[in-house]
Amino acid sequence: MAYLRPWDWRRPSWPSTPCAAISPVAVNPPRCSGRRTARPAQLRAAHLLYFVIKDHPFADGNKRIGTLLLLEFLRRNQLLLLPDGQPRIADNGMAALALLIAESAPQQKDLMIRLVMALLEDQGPP
Repeated sequence: MAYLRPWDWRRPSWPSTPCAAISPVAVNPPRCSGRRTARPAQLRAAHLLYFVIKDHPFADGNKRIGTLLLLEFLRRNQLLLLPDGQPRIADNGMAALALLIAESAPQQKDLMIRLVMALLEDQGPP
């Protein structure tokens, strides 16, 4: 069973503005200066997978838990299956994606997010 790691308060991870402190993985878009900012579900899903895998919130099984959370998020937002009923991402593709994100450098975050978003788009290959 995986347990949450204790928070390291010495790590300077909090931004100076309260609006910037809102997690990009929030299921509901945040309210900043009184107005809702719209984020597509695919972008939220990509951030969810990336941050669960890279930030290691659990002692063990972060790739498995991140994959499970991504699939549940996609199911709740009706994005798990394509319109023809086929899964959006194959099982072996999901495992390869989790390993790729885990092995990527932190400087490649934007690239990984774009990759996940490309896999979650409704359009098929050209």
